[in-house]
Amino acid sequence: MIQQLVGRDAEAEALLGLLQARDRLPATVVLTGEAGIGKTTLWLAGAEAAEACGYRVLSCRPSEAETRFSFAGRELLIAARWNAVSSWSASRRP
Repeated sequence: MIQQLVGRDAEAEALLGLLQARDRLPATVVLTGEAGIGKTTLWLAGAEAAEACGYRVLSCRPSEAETRFSFAGRELLIAARWNAVSSWSASRRP
């Protein structure tokens, strides 16, 4: 389900295992390492696999200028969902 990632078989397998083990959720994944080793590629493949497994994936990429604000990413995620929900009629809101 995760695209073939060169040299990342173990990491891709771990992500897929987590996605398929719904009884172990919620869980957190942290990708660490030096710049240029493929963390973003692995993250994007994991998000794609999560969507394929039926998860709702919320994603954002704050600009470098926003990185000094602790919750910039969370604000972007909430704003995107809030705009979608606030446009619903009252009968459709959760």
